[in-house]
Amino acid sequence: MKQVDYLLAGVPSLAAMLVFNFVNKEIMTKVLHITKFPPPLVGMFVFFITMLAVEGSDAAMFVDFFEPGVTLLTNFLPVFFMPGLLNAPAALSEIALVDILKFGLVISLGMTAITFKAGFLAEMIMKRSKTPQPPRVAPSNAKFTPWFSEQLELIFFFLTALTGVVALVRIPHTKK
Repeated sequence: MKQVDYLLAGVPSLAAMLVFNFVNKEIMTKVLHITKFPPPLVGMFVFFITMLAVEGSDAAMFVDFFEPGVTLLTNFLPVFFMPGLLNAPAALSEIALVDILKFGLVISLGMTAITFKAGFLAEMIMKRSKTPQPPRVAPSNAKFTPWFSEQLELIFFFLTALTGVVALVRIPHTKK
């Protein structure tokens, strides 16, 4: 039931964001005739200016209202990438396996190298600026609270695996 409460708490702020985005898009395209500039960027700017213009307590209420919707979006963000992932096997069917492996190797090695480089650079900057370094271990009171229950995660895992297998089986492997 806890997850339903999270969903119900996030729906009003998420609905407000979607309505604002729709109205913002309509005003930009129909009234101002601006079609080349992205409306969500204008909406973020309007929210930012609003936060600067209002008093601190009003800004806190503003943030408190939108926080559940933002949390809901960030927790379900991977769902928005699913259509692309489901189409990936069809897109990859015409690319040689060797090229896919090369691409994966370049991405994984590059990501690892950049992560180490960023860490070493941050450590070097902290040593030169004589900034106290944070502890290297997590504090003992740190506790991860999962968003979903274990049963729901298991259901999502099997549904994802099932839809992935169905997508692989149903996609025609034709050469053009």
